[in-house]
Order: sequence, then C-alpha cells, then structure tokens
Amino acid sequence: MKFFIIFLGFIFAAELVFCGEKRKKIRVDEEKLSDADKCISVMQQQLQHKNMTRTLGGLVGMGWDDMTNEYTLPVFKVTYKECMVDPDNTYLVPDNVLLIPIKKTTLDKTSTVFNSFDEYKTLASNKLTISGSASAKGKGKASASFSRETQDTKESFVKEDSIMIQNKLCYLAFDLIGNEHGGLDSSFIDRVTEIAAAIDQKFHLKAKFLAETLISNYGTHVIHKATAAAEIVQNIFVKKVEEFKGETHMTEIKVGLSAEFDGQAYGGGGEVGVENKQESAKKESTKTDHTKNTINNRGGPHINRVGSSNLTEAMLHVDNLIGINQIGKFLYDIIPAVPLGQFSRMTKYTVKTLVYEAIQDYYKYNSLPGCMEFKSQNYNPLANVNDGSCETPDILFSFGGIYQACSPLKAWANLENVEFGNQCERYERRNRITGGMSCPENTTAILIDSMKIQFLDRSVKQKQRKCWSFFPYCWNEEVDVKVLDEIYTATYWCSGNVTINSTNLGKSAPNPLNKIMRYEILNAIEEDTELLKIFFPLSFNFKKQMEKQSVCEMKPGGDPEKITMESVIEDFIEAGERHFCGGWGSNCGRVLLDLNLDQLKILELYPKTLEALLPILNIDYIRYQFDNHDEIAEYSVEVLETLLFDQQKTLLNVEDEPTAFFGGFFQNNNNNPFTGKPECPSYFEEIDILENLKICICFDTDRKWPIRLGKIFHCFSKEKWCPKGYSEYLAGTVNNCDYKYCIRFHTRDEIMKPVLSKPPYIKFEDALSRKEKNSTTSLPTKNEF
Repeated sequence: MKFFIIFLGFIFAAELVFCGEKRKKIRVDEEKLSDADKCISVMQQQLQHKNMTRTLGGLVGMGWDDMTNEYTLPVFKVTYKECMVDPDNTYLVPDNVLLIPIKKTTLDKTSTVFNSFDEYKTLASNKLTISGSASAKGKGKASASFSRETQDTKESFVKEDSIMIQNKLCYLAFDLIGNEHGGLDSSFIDRVTEIAAAIDQKFHLKAKFLAETLISNYGTHVIHKATAAAEIVQNIFVKKVEEFKGETHMTEIKVGLSAEFDGQAYGGGGEVGVENKQESAKKESTKTDHTKNTINNRGGPHINRVGSSNLTEAMLHVDNLIGINQIGKFLYDIIPAVPLGQFSRMTKYTVKTLVYEAIQDYYKYNSLPGCMEFKSQNYNPLANVNDGSCETPDILFSFGGIYQACSPLKAWANLENVEFGNQCERYERRNRITGGMSCPENTTAILIDSMKIQFLDRSVKQKQRKCWSFFPYCWNEEVDVKVLDEIYTATYWCSGNVTINSTNLGKSAPNPLNKIMRYEILNAIEEDTELLKIFFPLSFNFKKQMEKQSVCEMKPGGDPEKITMESVIEDFIEAGERHFCGGWGSNCGRVLLDLNLDQLKILELYPKTLEALLPILNIDYIRYQFDNHDEIAEYSVEVLETLLFDQQKTLLNVEDEPTAFFGGFFQNNNNNPFTGKPECPSYFEEIDILENLKICICFDTDRKWPIRLGKIFHCFSKEKWCPKGYSEYLAGTVNNCDYKYCIRFHTRDEIMKPVLSKPPYIKFEDALSRKEKNSTTSLPTKNEF
C-alpha cells in the first residue's frame, strides 16, 4: 500500500510538470530563421486567416538534366529578403523570380492520338525547350530518352504494337521567369571557380574532369522559365488493328475514353479512380478495348477541385504546384555571369569551352542510334536516335574474331642497338578460332588500327670509359643504361560478307490486295463477299463462275428428251471461255494474290472476307483445302501466319553461319551499351586491344545473340561511315581520336534496357596528373580501309 501511494504521488508530480510544459510559451530566435521562414512568420501575423507555408522556389533557377528530364542542384541564388508573394497571398516568391498569374484550367475534350513512339516523343514528351543560345549544338535527339516516362511509354508502344490515345486536364497557375543577374548559387560559383583555378595552374585534365563532374551534378541546362501548374494525364494504349475497324469505331473509342476521363478528372464515376499523392500518382487498368491505361497526377493533392462543375476562385488554390513547359539555357551560357574577377578573360573562355565540351560528351556517350521503326527487320530496341538505318542492308557481315600482331622495331641504349625487349608479349592477341595471327576461312582480315609504342621500362649493362680529370688515368666501368624500346602493333578483325538482293527482302512488294486494305472497302466486302470479283476479276475461275449462273432456260412445252440441257450449257460456256481467254488451247491462267503478314493481321478482323480470299491466294496448301476454308478463316489464322513466315525471305535465313559473336567495343571506364556497365555480356570473353579499349567476343555460336558487327573505324580512317542498314556507336576516345563501330540487330531477342552513362569520363587518377600521357602515337597506314 505504501508503494502504491508513492507511485500515485510520482504520477501526480509528473502530470503537474507536463501541464506546465503545455502552458509554456515557445520563443523562437528570429536570427536563426531562414529568410523564407521570417517572411512566412510576418505574413501569417499580417494575414490572420491565411496559413501560408509554401514557396515557389525550386521551379526556376534549378539545374536540369536533359537526358533524364529531372531537376538537379540550384544554379540561381534563392533568397526571400523582399518577402514577395503571389496576388492571392498563397505562395512566397523568390527575390529573383518574376511571377505572372495565369489561373487557367484546360481540359482536352477530344483525345489526342499518337500513331508511333517517335510521334509521341516529338510532340508530347515532357522535353525541355531551349532558348537564348546561338551555339545550341549540344541539344541531341536523345533528349529525355532516359526518363522513366519515356522508357515506359516506348515499351508499351513496342510490346503491344499499339497506338496511344491521350487525355489531359491541366491547371496553369503562374508563369515564372528567373533572372540570372539576380545572383548565382554560392556552391555553383565555387565549382566554376575550382575549374578556373585548375586551368590557371596548367592542370588541363583536372579542369576537364571538374567540368564533367559539374555536368554530372548540375545537368545540362538551367531552367530560367517555367509554368507552375498541376495536371492529370491519361494515356491509353490501343491495338493498332483497332484503326481498321473503321473511323466510326475509333471515334467511339476516343469519345468513350474522353468521357471516362472527364468523369474521373471531375471526381465523378468511371472505372479508374485518381489516387492523389504529394507529387505523383499512377494507377493502371487493363480492359477489353485497350491494352494499357495509365493515369498520372502531377501536383495536388486536391487537384480534383480544379475540374469541379461549380468552379469558384477558392477552388483554384491547388495545394502543390509543379513545373511544366520549362524553358532553359545550356549551362555553358551561364558561365559568363559567374563572378571570376581574379582570372583572365582567356581563363573564363576556357572554362566555358570545357563545360561546353563536357555537355557534348554527355550527349555523345548516351546517343544510341538505330532503326526505331518496329516493323523493320533492322529494328533496334536500344535506339534513342532514329538514324535512318531501317533500310535493308546490301551486305550482311559475319564476325570471325580478332587478332593483334606485334613486332619490335628498335631497342636503343646510348644510340647503340641492343637486344629487343619482350614488350610484344603483352600486346599480342591470337585469334581463338584459328589459334594464330590469321582469320578463319571465308573471312578477310581488316585492319582496325596500327600504332607505334615507345617504352623506357628497362635497363641494360654497358661498359663506359671513365677518366680522372686531373690525372691521365682511364678505365672501363659497367653501368646501368636506360633502353628506348619501340614496338609496332596492328589490330585486325575478321569479316565475312554476303551480298544480298534487297528487293527480295524486308517488306513485301506491293500487290493487288492492297486495293482493298481500307476499312470502308473491307466493311462493304464483309457484308457481300461477291464484291471481291469486282476488284479481282482475273483471280477467280472464269468457267466455274459461268457454271454457277443460269445461262439457258428450257423452252415451254419442249421435250427434255430431245433437247440436252447440259450439252447446250456446256457449249455456251466453252464458247464464252474461248472468247474471254483468247481461243482454244489457252490456259486462261488466273492471277493469284500474294498475302503478307501485315495484311493478314488486318484481315483477321474480317473472317468472311478472308474465307472468300483463301481460294485465290498464292498459297497452295491453303488454296486446295476447299472444305476447310471457313474453319481456317475463323480458327486457324496461326496456320496462315506460319506459312507466310516460312515463305518470306528474311535477313535471318540469308546470313552465313557465324563463327563468333560480337558483344561490344568500349573503353575501360565507359559503359558497354549492351550491358549498361564497363563489362562484357555473360558468356563473352573480354579482350584488351589497342590502348585502353576492350572488345567482347563469344565463341559459343549455339547461343542466341541479336547483334551483328559491320565495321570498325576511327578518326584517321578513309571511310568514316557505316554500311547501309548499320548504326554507328562510339567505343571510346584515344589521344583525342574517336573509335567507332557499326552494328545492326539481326533478331529481336531480349536485351537489357539502355543505361545512362554519367560523366565524368576521365579517370580520377589521370585528372590528378599535371601532364597528359603522350607515350603512344597512332599512325595510319597505307593499306588501312
């Protein structure tokens, strides 16, 4: 009992302390508050019924990575000393930002249709707009290609062979314009000053390394104008074949989806509800009429009020705004505004040049050219730049491995020839297929590059005569003397080739069946298949058509025993056939129709038309299955697909049997685009060639691998372009010379998604050295390419 009383007394005392704590007034030291907090505190005191806690900082004046569509670190100074606010006293505005109210809500009542990923990327992806630069060469076609939104959209286009229908509801609140002359962020100034100091100290590689690191941290641009907004975007992916069901059908789909989106955006009915979150929300559904449906909410969380049917001014106060329609300048265009008074004008110019080059390299190392047309045999799933390589190649190349020969040129010590060293042992690479410095049969050795390399890495003993200065006495003494070795290396790859007739490959040649490949015509034929005889009169059997017609009638009261009706009809048909086919003995051959896979995909939607076409198609197996045409048209379309694929002559069955596979060509510290890392794919052997370059080879040809090598060249090569149908990729840079190679995708076997290669591209160890390494020189030879 005594313990219980003590326990109650303890709790009572604690409660008194707690109550005292609740009544205690918290004092804030205003000196420790930030500018923004001070302004918010003042505004809340002046506006008793307004709870201002938000700012519009971070929408302009920020760095921007054009490859990933992401904000980075601040470039402009962000201060709130002036305590500027928007007209509604809702948001605090940074001092160096001009605000222009918009307050406009837009809803797309008609859906926008994108027929291809290229079209979407050009017109609708959230890419940056560039302004105010006369030297905007760094803006590559690969912009935004590594953003998650772009990659997911591309995957949906390709995997489902779809078109995309887009609906959008957008609330535009303010236009924001940043002023670079209002001051730059102190950290950004320090980083630029560090580059200038390295230039002044003659550390060129260090300065280049620091410039590349600046781009890695701050991105390629600075946003100087943006729209503060909130939006809901719905993307619906529909099978391409839906287009061939008619314009009315597509209009119904668009109207239905737009109405559904209208209901969702306004908080009404609909199958897909919008999930509101702080920055982004996403919800997906799969339906019978479309393959994928995504709804993205950016800004909010109360964006549903924006579309209210009873729209009032109060409802326009969206709690969270994001930046859209950004306009930016290249980061190197901001360099002149950086205060570098302690450095010369030449140093400032060099800083801008290094930042410019770093941005160029960022685009260069992440541009993956290739064919982006999904129907092409050359389709490249990695490509983010359409380089026009969808054309069928004239030559198919096969890969027979590589070898690197080496021979010593000289070994000097005190201008005397000495025995050659063993440096060539480190540089010789035998072809694994032949076991020597040679190529397999039916392949030719093609020189990649040759170079001379000098070494001062060994010493020899030599006798030197030495004499005293004051006495006439001399003797021979054995000393260590440095040897200058020079070797010559020549690197070759083994190439086989097959010349092909491109007219027999790729897309099927135009045929008469194309005349009916319009939904209006196909819908009419589906109702009455006899219309096919109007389009293709020479494809149907003339005699059988006449036999089906009633060409004669028996005379009333006639004697069927005396008049042979069959003989009269037969004579009439034969006379008609002679007239139509040009006389006796003519075979009156029918014009059979070719069918390709694209046409078959459309005709699957019109089974009656397909059944009527089967007897006149140029597919023997199908044409003679008279009793099964209806079943083939309705249930066994895959049989037709198999037969058409087997008949189609493709690049896949023209290529020679490979003796090795090529899996990438890259520099030590750069990514292999086929792995996303500085390494080879699984089962591939990594072989060092030239200087700091690696090539990946797989000798197990029983495996599947989609990539084919067509050419390797560099800055000294006579032919600096890829063969038709092949795409150009960067391997690396040696002594300021780019090494490139040409590839094409032979099959559509799965390969990993492209991975962003971030700077710096210079090794940290090299950046610390005062001088660039000049121990090697590359010499082009006469027989090169």
